[in-house]
Amino acid sequence: MGPNRYAATASDPESEAWTTILSHPSVAQDPLVVCKLLQVSRRHAAAVHEQTAGRLAVQLSADTLARTQQFVAWVLRNSIILHDIEVVLSAADACFWRVPTAEAAVIDAVTAAIGAGLATLAGTTHPPPPAAAAAAVTSLRGFTARGVFTDSCSSLAASLQGVAAQLTHLELGMLLRMQHDQGLGAPAQFTPDPPGATLAGMTALRSLVLHQPCNVDSNVAGATWPLLQDVLQDCVYNMKQLTRLELPVHMEDMAGLQHLQQCLPAGLQELQLGADAGSEQDEGAIAFGVIEGEEVLQGRQQYPLELSHLTALTKLTLSASVPLVSDDELPATLLQLRLRQCFDLHPLLGLTKLQSLALRPSTIPPRRLQDLTQLTSLTSVKLFYEGGYQQCGEFTHWSIQRLNESAAVWIQLPVVSLGLYEGSGPYEGGVFGPLTVGLTKQMQKLAGLTSLTLDWPLEHAVFAGIGQLTHLRQLSLHWGWYDEYVGTRWTEHTAEQLANCADAVLHVMHGFAALPHLQELCWLCDEDRDLCLSLEGLQQSLEQLGPRGAPGSMQVSIHELAALVEPNMEEYEY
Repeated sequence: MGPNRYAATASDPESEAWTTILSHPSVAQDPLVVCKLLQVSRRHAAAVHEQTAGRLAVQLSADTLARTQQFVAWVLRNSIILHDIEVVLSAADACFWRVPTAEAAVIDAVTAAIGAGLATLAGTTHPPPPAAAAAAVTSLRGFTARGVFTDSCSSLAASLQGVAAQLTHLELGMLLRMQHDQGLGAPAQFTPDPPGATLAGMTALRSLVLHQPCNVDSNVAGATWPLLQDVLQDCVYNMKQLTRLELPVHMEDMAGLQHLQQCLPAGLQELQLGADAGSEQDEGAIAFGVIEGEEVLQGRQQYPLELSHLTALTKLTLSASVPLVSDDELPATLLQLRLRQCFDLHPLLGLTKLQSLALRPSTIPPRRLQDLTQLTSLTSVKLFYEGGYQQCGEFTHWSIQRLNESAAVWIQLPVVSLGLYEGSGPYEGGVFGPLTVGLTKQMQKLAGLTSLTLDWPLEHAVFAGIGQLTHLRQLSLHWGWYDEYVGTRWTEHTAEQLANCADAVLHVMHGFAALPHLQELCWLCDEDRDLCLSLEGLQQSLEQLGPRGAPGSMQVSIHELAALVEPNMEEYEY
């Protein structure tokens, strides 16, 4: 076949060559490629609709109303090829309810446009508008919306009722709306509408994620959607195919949670109860107060978890608002467990198959941490501590002494990740001391340690020990040498001190650069301006310094070093 004939055949939307092109995953599952093919001609668009039906996942960052309206119009024209729709309405996740007024207005308008489009797509409106006739057939199976106000989530999900029976995935990431006349300390009150009917028809769901960061704080407690005791226990009971479930849980939800867990389907494989404000990582500070923390503990002790009947469950995540207590019952089938608060290790001791454990042991006496050595199936342990962390029982603050006692047990566990954090909120500046050289020696014994976070006071002497952690792949630390010796406080130091600091910084830089397996570095150098140095920025700085930057050469002043390093810094993300 000559090239001209082949080109003519390939341009024919009904040809075998065209069918082969559209059947390839790199084409049929790439939104940009599909959009270009849809624009070739009506015949080509029809072929794309026919041969890629139900295969495309699309995403939208809905930052403007105009862009959202264009996206909705495109979705309605091409609904037959869609499998999943994901929209992000706000980037305010880090501060999940203090949304600026102007941004809140945009979110409301965008949410309304998306809801109207979904209702048309699903044929939910009665009677369906004329535009629904062209979109009467849709293969939509999944919908995700992040950054949606809590009081809009119910109506947004309700717009999907026309296709509720075919949905297999629903995810709603929620924001709380601030009550402006009460200042920044209180979210607006709302009533879910309609209560329960929104999810009742979604019986084919395999994954249901209702995500709202749970700040254990009386000012924002009670603002979950939907209310567990009123809605979910009836809906989840009919979701027999559900394998993944994530729910927001607050203090007043404990009674509803007690009832809900008896309704969970037997085939559930992944369960997350609650989510922590400001962080979805294993580590990080918990935002809560003493009174609220005690209330959470009392509520949990009154309503223990009874999950042992979930014999298919392999992954469980409990947020700070759902701390583990002594009477909790966990399924023996668990392979992965993540605990943001833990007041007793007893429920873990029967988990003979557990492979991965992420745990905040600050609420566990150090001598009890050794109980984890009974779990011989463990292959991965992540531990994270917080200075000034409020305790229950024997002591009231975490200290460097108790951290050293806990560290003596690390070598007996397959520790792959450590996080040491300063106190936050009411515990900032808690009772603890700088990280010691002795503690870094304990870290050096951990052959499997690949991730280390040090948001904790550091002494210069510990950096030599960190430089010997040759298995590290990820390192995050706070040592604000820039604002201490270059910023407004530099005049407080002598010339000798400044010279020694420059040499100390160079020693640290070369030490980190020499770590053979390091892939990610986040070194907060300037705490005043929240500027950090990445691994790439560090390597670029050392290349620019050349031989002058050799440790001990004393050829570079602290101000010269700062001027060279600063352009390679980037904004620190909390």
